[in-house]
Amino acid sequence: MPIDLHTAYELLCKATSMPFCITEDKKPVYTFLDASTSIFTEQFTELCIDTFLNGQKDPSSPLVIIFEPTFFIGVARLTNHSYLLIGPSIPFRHTNEQIGQQMDSLIYHNQNLVSSLLILQPLSKYHEFINIICLALYLFDQRQVNASLIESIRLKDIIPASAESDLTHYMFDAQENIFFHTPEQLEVELTTAVEKGDKDLLIRILEEPVSGRLGVLSLDPERQLRYMFVTAAGVISRAAMRGGLDYETACSMADIYCQQMDRIKDIASIEALQEQMVFDYVSKVASLSGNDASSVLIKSCCNFIGKNLHSELSLAVLSDFCHLSPRRLSQRFTKEMGISVMDYVHQLRMKEAARLLRYTSFSISEISNYLNYSTQSYFTLIFQKQYGITPSQYRNNQTNSE
Repeated sequence: MPIDLHTAYELLCKATSMPFCITEDKKPVYTFLDASTSIFTEQFTELCIDTFLNGQKDPSSPLVIIFEPTFFIGVARLTNHSYLLIGPSIPFRHTNEQIGQQMDSLIYHNQNLVSSLLILQPLSKYHEFINIICLALYLFDQRQVNASLIESIRLKDIIPASAESDLTHYMFDAQENIFFHTPEQLEVELTTAVEKGDKDLLIRILEEPVSGRLGVLSLDPERQLRYMFVTAAGVISRAAMRGGLDYETACSMADIYCQQMDRIKDIASIEALQEQMVFDYVSKVASLSGNDASSVLIKSCCNFIGKNLHSELSLAVLSDFCHLSPRRLSQRFTKEMGISVMDYVHQLRMKEAARLLRYTSFSISEISNYLNYSTQSYFTLIFQKQYGITPSQYRNNQTNSE
């Protein structure tokens, strides 16, 4: 005899150690881990559901919300009035100090209990968290969700969900949502121009008047423009990747332009820099037009690697993604990139490791685990091979130079 949904979710919750919450009319009615009641307050669940309603294009698909300090909450609609909330999923360990500095206590009844939950919750990789969400929805109504299409949105300024209309003023960095209130067709045309490297189309788009208004991310005009600039950089860089620009170049360009924007003081110069950024991406994509089909394949492989540095990236996994035999992929990758595919994987992971060592307080073992290395000693060996010093020495050097 089949088990009921409540029992199924209890079993899934225990098997994954992942808290679950079911809401009715935005209020929590079932929680499947005792400790999770500390985070699933009425204010918190209302904030999550309002974010889902404002930020999700497809109501049948889940949305992942990223809170500070970094943890994930999955939100999925079950019925018109009920939602499933899953999380928190913790990608890396936080300290009490980090949690205290970044957590907004106004949306939780007991900040100490929430801090304990975030510290004690087992670590889980992002793709594992997505799989749990997909399984939970399949158990509910046999809904099959394409995991790769699940969107995420980041909330950096989290406020109490006192009114749904107020929430939109504090949402920013929404992936692929550069113009929150403007017609969707404008965003489609703009990203299409970048993806195709079509400068003429871009000029026509920029010359046409824009109807509607931009999303209000801040009541301060300068801060609003800066938020929109960062959002635009993320959206445009992804469009350029779809057009064939490799992951590392696309991300580095976004980083550099955002750093330049951060140093600019007047609004007119920020607007000019944003236009320059879009044209720069278009030019970069246009310069790839002479590449043959095999280059497109390898660039797709590079993009896949760049997006999955936290996951397993063996030669078998990559050859399966490229629909080539491991031997054939190795030959073609080395011929086009001038480096073996696994050396390329290590190269990108070490760049990410260097950033984490410099800008975060994660331990070396945490970084090693996050980048999917089997042992810390192996991670250290690869890092030293690329940078000539150990991860500890690299972090010490960066600290002393600041």
